Amino acid sequence: VTDGVSQTGTMTRSVTVTAAPAVPCTGCTTYSGSLTQGGVAYHNSSSGFSFTGGTLRGYLRAPTGTDFDLVLERRSSGLLGLGTSWSAVATADGPSNNEDISYSAASGTYRWRVQAQTGAGSYTFYGQPR
Repeated sequence: VTDGVSQTGTMTRSVTVTAAPAVPCTGCTTYSGSLTQGGVAYHNSSSGFSFTGGTLRGYLRAPTGTDFDLVLERRSSGLLGLGTSWSAVATADGPSNNEDISYSAASGTYRWRVQAQTGAGSYTFYGQPR
């Protein structure tokens, strides 16, 4: 830069450009939510979804610096069909803010559970199939 009295100077600036996070799957359903530490959310609902069998995939993206876990649960009926309970069939519980599950599932009723182990904030969950 040169000013009106022939003085010159330079200045250096750096710019960081961060790409938007890529959607980890094609044709998946996207859910968004926010949790406080210790909080739990279920997708698509706490009552679950019916699945005819095949591969279930889930991808959780949570804020940097947090530890959110992803669990796939299957519903089972009690003795003589009385009562129901949920059992974890696949768990991604590493010390990371991003967790993925791919599970070969029999037909049944399933639900995805997102839990904030450490930290809090908004997250995005992608589930397949729709």
